[in-house]
Amino acid sequence: MPPVSYINRRNTISEALKELNNYPSNSKRPSINSVAKSFGIPEATLRRAVKNGNPPNRTGPPTILTKHEEDQLAGYCINVQKLGFGLTRSGVNHCVMEILRLSKRPHPFNNNGPGHDWWVRFMRDHPELSFRTPQELSEARAQKANATIEEHITLKNENDLLRSQVKKLSEELETYKNPGTCALCLALKYPVSQAQNSQ
Repeated sequence: MPPVSYINRRNTISEALKELNNYPSNSKRPSINSVAKSFGIPEATLRRAVKNGNPPNRTGPPTILTKHEEDQLAGYCINVQKLGFGLTRSGVNHCVMEILRLSKRPHPFNNNGPGHDWWVRFMRDHPELSFRTPQELSEARAQKANATIEEHITLKNENDLLRSQVKKLSEELETYKNPGTCALCLALKYPVSQAQNSQ
């Protein structure tokens, strides 16, 4: 039997339950075993779904953080990234461990925090997050950026772009307790040409 993804299996179990419950009144109800074979799902799984009345919502052990906590963590990562703080995986691990320490809940993590399996599930549950390798800043771009920044600093008029951005950022920073703690850079990985690779 080919492996079936969990989303498809949930739909398949629902279809199998419909077939078991919606048989014609003049015919005999099909057996659980025959329906399970026809849909390609284990008989025990279908029996459990018949007993409980619906397919299971989730397989495996419960998550360490609640859904609400994970959503808040993902939102925090996005908001802090918007402020320009690049964050590593270890930074998010630190946030998770801090949440667990403050709530005094037992957890299976070692001192380094969540491992690879936790990250795979967390990133799957939050597709809006992704890892990004930052693009290198060339010397020419750095010189141009410095000149532009110096030019904005010397401006004294009311429409100073830098002042308005600094004011906006400082207001946003006040809403966060510790803005540099965790965020994920959300962007596609930039392609690196062969010439850049050799340098």
